Amino acid sequence: MDRLAFVRGTRMHHRLDLNTLRLFCEVAEAGSMTRASEQLRISKSTISRRLDQLEQHFGALLLKRGAKGLALTEIGSVLYEQVQCLVSEIEEIGVNAAELQAGLSGSLRVSIPVDFGVGWISRAIAGFVLRYPEVNVEVEVNSREVNPRDDPYDLTIQLGPLKESNLIYRRLATITRGVYASPEYLRRRGTPRAVEDFALHDCVTTDQQRQNGVWTFRNQIKHQFIEVQGKVVVNNIAVARELAIDGVGLSMLPNVMCRNDVKSGRLVRVLTAWESPPVEATALILSRTRVPARTRAFLDYLSERLTDEL
Repeated sequence: MDRLAFVRGTRMHHRLDLNTLRLFCEVAEAGSMTRASEQLRISKSTISRRLDQLEQHFGALLLKRGAKGLALTEIGSVLYEQVQCLVSEIEEIGVNAAELQAGLSGSLRVSIPVDFGVGWISRAIAGFVLRYPEVNVEVEVNSREVNPRDDPYDLTIQLGPLKESNLIYRRLATITRGVYASPEYLRRRGTPRAVEDFALHDCVTTDQQRQNGVWTFRNQIKHQFIEVQGKVVVNNIAVARELAIDGVGLSMLPNVMCRNDVKSGRLVRVLTAWESPPVEATALILSRTRVPARTRAFLDYLSERLTDEL
């Protein structure tokens, strides 16, 4: 389908302004005049005036203004779909040209979840900063779910299944998990000899594991689904690890998070022939096509480093 089929199908007496089309796409993606004003650093009155000019140009309402924000009309959706690819390609040309002149530079704001295992992801971020010294990286650790469309980040990292299917994402790494306990707990309660034994032990579980109702394990032959007794339930995997170290119970934890604890003798992995289903580490980004080179470089480097460490 011709990208400008809609545009060509309208009666126009003046040329379209590319900046106004770009502004229209940005406002549609922001879903709010206020949010678009903050992101673009353009006054709401200016945005409103230019959108009114665009609607007059096409002789149609493009955005509906409601209590929950802005929504595209049917005609607005057609225009958005047909123009965004053209705008993206033009912007990409500009980004590539600027980066050829100046190299990788600028600021990058990143959000990571508090239960990612801050220690080992910090090493990856440090390596990126040393490789690309002209990029200024701002990292925030959040205990809540963060969406780059609603929060002031260039990208956010999440663990586990995505809550929204329409988000733009990139898989970074697959994190394997095992069941761990402190030597003191194993002396007190005994070491599990089979996955069925987990049901007889005190376990430290997370909210997500409790919602699932089972611990799932697999070896080369079969899957096992075990109901466990959640002696303690937490919403943070780092807290679950600390409780396991303190001897409270067994806990299903990312293997990379526990590597140093196993070396130091603080934790022991039990039933190593069995594995729990892995967890995906995913980066959420604002756009699939309009990705600055510094963001692409960060994602490539992070994926490479995390994969190596896992």
